[in-house]
Amino acid sequence: MEDEKTFLEEGYDFIEESCSATPLEYIETNKDIIVESNGEKSPFHILGTCRGVFQSINEPSRNMRIYESNHWDIQLSKPEVQERLKTRSMWGTLGHFDRKITDSDVREGLVSHIITKLEIHEDANGKPFLYGELEILDTPSGRILEGMYKGGANLFVSSRGA
Repeated sequence: MEDEKTFLEEGYDFIEESCSATPLEYIETNKDIIVESNGEKSPFHILGTCRGVFQSINEPSRNMRIYESNHWDIQLSKPEVQERLKTRSMWGTLGHFDRKITDSDVREGLVSHIITKLEIHEDANGKPFLYGELEILDTPSGRILEGMYKGGANLFVSSRGA
């Protein structure tokens, strides 16, 4: 099966498709979040939080792609990636789009979650992985995502949409 693996190196963009081999942990939240922006407080409602392995490093993902160790170091050090995490503008959808998220996608409720954290962690054996957290939005797609988790579905993350 070695010939079916795709190795990704430094030159590839963050949006390349890849899926973690481990389903995310779902934590029911149903909480209001307060975010201060420009001196104003803005509450919004989160249906749940998911956290866990977003991507394996140096080993095949579910779609047989391998991200080398420095790939995520490079991607996470980019100011635009850090700014998107900080401003809560790294949005996700159910499934894969073949394009970037548009204003009409947002209006139609196709955005299901916001990625709020991405970090490189190590497991007990010292193997690195991309750890992440996301918040499920109270949108039509977010409610579907929440329903799938509550129904016991094992769901995974793909970096393609980011």
